[in-house]
Amino acid sequence: MRYRTFIATGLVAAAGLGIAGSAMAAPEVTGVEATKTGKNKLEVDVLSLRGTSATAPRITVTVQRRLARAKVSDWDASLPADEAVQSTAKLKRVRSTVGSTITVRVRACDDDCTTTTHSVTVAADDNGSATDPSAPLPPGAVDAGGASAAALAFVGAGSTVVQVERADEYGAAWEVKVLRADGARVKVYVNADGTIASSRVEAGDKAGGRDDHHQPPAPLPPGSVTSDQAAQIAIGAVGEGSTVREVERKSRGDVAWEVKVARADGVRFEVKIAADGTVLRVEQDD
Repeated sequence: MRYRTFIATGLVAAAGLGIAGSAMAAPEVTGVEATKTGKNKLEVDVLSLRGTSATAPRITVTVQRRLARAKVSDWDASLPADEAVQSTAKLKRVRSTVGSTITVRVRACDDDCTTTTHSVTVAADDNGSATDPSAPLPPGAVDAGGASAAALAFVGAGSTVVQVERADEYGAAWEVKVLRADGARVKVYVNADGTIASSRVEAGDKAGGRDDHHQPPAPLPPGSVTSDQAAQIAIGAVGEGSTVREVERKSRGDVAWEVKVARADGVRFEVKIAADGTVLRVEQDD
């Protein structure tokens, strides 16, 4: 767990007052901090003071209607009342950006409960495990094609790139989804310099099974454009100075590749490309 300096913020929405004449009391939430750890992932750290020492604290966090139980890692049975407790909740599918202000609802219970609401500024992850996929790549960084080549070399002969996109995990610049020769799907995280940051076989493939809605696209016919070639075609369609953000294999009608491109002025487009390299459509991406 990362320990930080907390600044107590927010307004108390409701407080458990305990039962008159008893020693029961609710924990006091003294600080909340939110850290962006992925594209739509958030880690919320809560600092609180124990209420009574009879039971373990139970802390839940709600952000944008996403609810998560906080893991209290530094509590033990000998911890007396009014001692500090730090806990961490990890939430997925939360849309936030570094520097934005979000509302965090914390419910902390010991022998009694208290609920507080906090306005929190989202911080960047201080251990470098996540990157901002909207940030420009550093000079000399590999492009989508270079990331694809690195991933293919890592996974092995007979593998095929299914999708390439900017990454937000493991400090990598690119996430490349590869269909391995044996049919398993592998995610390869590629650093800006082309080295491999991490990789994993996607869930369900370790046992050899795949869900129907995750079936890979049909194989491309011989002589079809590669992911790298599709990326270059898309740049030509949108304009020089554009940046490829994602390349994905498609099997929808005549579309073989869908390339997401950011023009130099920041406007984003989706370019649909046929297997022979023909640009089928260029659509502005809202």
